[in-house]
Amino acid sequence: MGESYYSILGVTSSASTEQIRQAYIVLAKKYHPDANPGSNNSDIFIVIQHAYEVLSNPKTRKDYDLSTDSHVTSRPPIEINWKFSRNEIPRIAESQIVYGKLDIHHSGNQEDFKTPPSHLCIVLDRSTSMKGERLDTVRENLRQLITELRDVDLVSIVVFNDKAEILIAPTSTSDRNSLFKKIDTIQAAGGTEMYRGLKAGIDIMWQGYSTEYLPNLLLLTDGHTYGDEDRCIELAHKAIEKNIRISALGFGNDWNDSFLDKITSITGGCTYYVRNLIDLPRFLLFTLTSLKTTIAHNMNLEIEKVSSATVNFCFKLDPEIVQLQNDEPIQLGSLLKEKKSSFIFAFELPPLNDLTMEIPLLKGRIRLLMGDKKENSFVEEFKISFPVREHPEKCKIPVEIVQSLSRITLYQMQEKSHTDVQKGKVVDAVRRLTYMATHLIGQGNVSFAKEVLNEAENIKNEQSYSEDGNKRLKYGTRALLQLPDPEKRTK
Repeated sequence: MGESYYSILGVTSSASTEQIRQAYIVLAKKYHPDANPGSNNSDIFIVIQHAYEVLSNPKTRKDYDLSTDSHVTSRPPIEINWKFSRNEIPRIAESQIVYGKLDIHHSGNQEDFKTPPSHLCIVLDRSTSMKGERLDTVRENLRQLITELRDVDLVSIVVFNDKAEILIAPTSTSDRNSLFKKIDTIQAAGGTEMYRGLKAGIDIMWQGYSTEYLPNLLLLTDGHTYGDEDRCIELAHKAIEKNIRISALGFGNDWNDSFLDKITSITGGCTYYVRNLIDLPRFLLFTLTSLKTTIAHNMNLEIEKVSSATVNFCFKLDPEIVQLQNDEPIQLGSLLKEKKSSFIFAFELPPLNDLTMEIPLLKGRIRLLMGDKKENSFVEEFKISFPVREHPEKCKIPVEIVQSLSRITLYQMQEKSHTDVQKGKVVDAVRRLTYMATHLIGQGNVSFAKEVLNEAENIKNEQSYSEDGNKRLKYGTRALLQLPDPEKRTK
C-alpha cells in the first residue's frame, strides 16, 4: 500500500478536496499532541499535517501526483463485497427493511504480509469469588498462553479487586520464567471494582508504548460492576480512540453479560461465557489466534447522513459472533489472515412518495488500519442506490442472507424471551422458547433444543430463569451461528 500522502490521510487518490479536509479533521482530533499528550503522537501528527498541506492545495497536489504517479497506484489486496435482499425497492407509503450482507477479506499473498507484534494486556479479577479451582485454572492457562505468544509480543497484567494493581508492566514474552513467577503470586481476596481494573489496563496502553504493537485487552471476571457501568462504557469509547480492542471472558453465573457485551462490541471485540473451566483453553486459543493472524485492525463502517437508510440492527457473523453497536462509526473489529469477516445488516428505509425514482440506500466508507504503522489506512468508498418501482419484479433472496437471518432470528427470539421474563410476561417467554426449540429440532440441533425446553419449563414453574439459564441460551445460540451451513455439515 505504501506510505503515500493519500494513505497517510486514509483516502484514495481520487478523493475530493472536501474528503481530504474531513479525513484530516478526524486524524487531527485523534493525533494532535494537545488533545492526546504523553505519547509519540507529535511525530505522527507532523506527518499528517504535512500530507494535508500538500494535498489540500490543488497546485502542490498536482505536482505531487506527477512526481509520484500516485494517481495510478494499485489497489491494496482487500476485497469488499455487498449483497442485498433486494435489487429494486417497491414504492410504498410505509417504512421497509432491506437486508445486506458484507464480506471483507484479504485477497493478496498471505506470505507477503507480516502480522505485526501485539501488546496483550490481561486484566484479571482476583476477588474472593475467584478463589480456589477457578483462579488455579486461570493461572495455569495464562502461563500456557504466554508460552504460545511470539517473542516479539508484549504482555502486561493488571489484577483487581477493591483496587487495581499492575502486576506486570509491558514486558517482552521472551523472559517467560520471570512472568510465570509473578503469575504464581496472584491470590484471591476482596470485592470487585471492574472500573479500576479496566482503567489501569487502558492507561497502560494509552500512555504511548510503541505504535508498532497492536493493542489488545483481555478482561477475565466472574463479578458484577457496582454502579460504575457508565464510567466503564466511557473507558471503552476512550479505548477505541487508541485502537484498543477489548475482549472478555465471563466465569460462573454472576457476571453481567449484557454489560460486557456492550463494552467489548464498542471496540470491535467479543465476550465469551466460560461455562466450564475445561473450556477455558479453547477461548484463550481464540485470543491467541487473533493476535498471531491479524492482518488489519480497527475496521469501521462510516455511513454519511445523506444515506436514506438507518441501521436497524447489525451482527458480525464470522470469524466470531457479535451483535454490533449502532454507534457512529460502527466498529467491525479485526481482519484475520485466511479468514473472511462477514456481517449482516438490517437497513430501514423511510416511506417513499410518488416522485421518488431512485433511492440512495447507503453512502459512506469502510476504513481499516493495516500493518504496524498507525497512519497506514485503507479506505473503500461506496455509494449504493436502488431503483424505485411501483411493481418491482420478484427476486430470489441470496441463500446466504436467508441462512444468516434464520440463525439471527433464533438469537433475537431468546433475547426477547429474556426481556419477557424481566417484564413478568412468562407466558410470552415460554411461547417464544417453545417455538425456538421447534426450529432447533428442525435444524437437527436436538440436544440444544432439549436445553431450551427445559429452561422454558423452569420459567413456567419458577417465573424466572434457572441460575445460569439465560447465559446458557444466549451463548449457546451464538455458538450455533458459528456452525457451517446445514447442507455443508451433512456432506
